[in-house]
Amino acid sequence: MTTALQLKATSETHEHFVQVAIDEAEKKDSSMSCENLPLPSNHHQCRLGKWYDRDGKKAFGSLQEFQELEAPHRAVHELACKILDRSLSVTERRDLIANLVNNRDRFDAALVNLARAIGV
Repeated sequence: MTTALQLKATSETHEHFVQVAIDEAEKKDSSMSCENLPLPSNHHQCRLGKWYDRDGKKAFGSLQEFQELEAPHRAVHELACKILDRSLSVTERRDLIANLVNNRDRFDAALVNLARAIGV
């Protein structure tokens, strides 16, 4: 698979991950836990995280665009889990969902910028 296709697939899988988390968080009777989301809660354990920590870092670690991917990627995974916490108030959950969506958008923009920087 080409790097361009891998980055597109990464964007799509993380978009799905975020949407599942939001859909479940907004259900009144959901009992979904973080462990049941379609990607691991630890951002180092998904396909992108493994690539980022190893091959990606070797090939692109010096690029600012590569480095700027890490923070929103970590936030997407962490916030997707946090919004499933049933002890949150409605306001807290709404604020976390907004933060998750913002970081998802930052993550997507960082993927686009990385693709541009590496010429794919």
